[in-house]
Amino acid sequence: MKRNSVQVGSVGHGYVEILVLGGTGKTGRRVGAGLREQGLDPRVVSRSTPERFDWSDDTTWEPVLQDVEAVYVVNEGTDRLPEFTELAAGSGVRRLVLLSARVWAEMGRDLADERVVEQSGAEWTIHLVQPELHRGRRGRRADQGRRGPVGDR
Repeated sequence: MKRNSVQVGSVGHGYVEILVLGGTGKTGRRVGAGLREQGLDPRVVSRSTPERFDWSDDTTWEPVLQDVEAVYVVNEGTDRLPEFTELAAGSGVRRLVLLSARVWAEMGRDLADERVVEQSGAEWTIHLVQPELHRGRRGRRADQGRRGPVGDR
């Protein structure tokens, strides 16, 4: 697989680099694998990958955003999403895909992350998973049940 050799029509008219945040976690790992199965070569990052991304260390943000046009965002409960989306949009990211689950609204988050992504200036998709899938309920695979984009611009 060759990086920057994938045409993604909804992101633009050229070839794009796809970044997967939280790429070693439950959903990020599956997203990365799914993209690879489609012949893509996503840039998969986390706190433990050689190319690091850490929500608490903003010096890791800019390097992973270099040449990226689409980002799969797994926000691990940080309040730094507005800073990240501003940097991402300013760095040329054209599409943000946010992992979301209804349980977050029940926990008092009031869908704040979704609003941040919608207001980022980038094209966006909200990827909704059932809360029990997000929590990784034992005995169920993450690809079971309903999930998919609920908002898209």
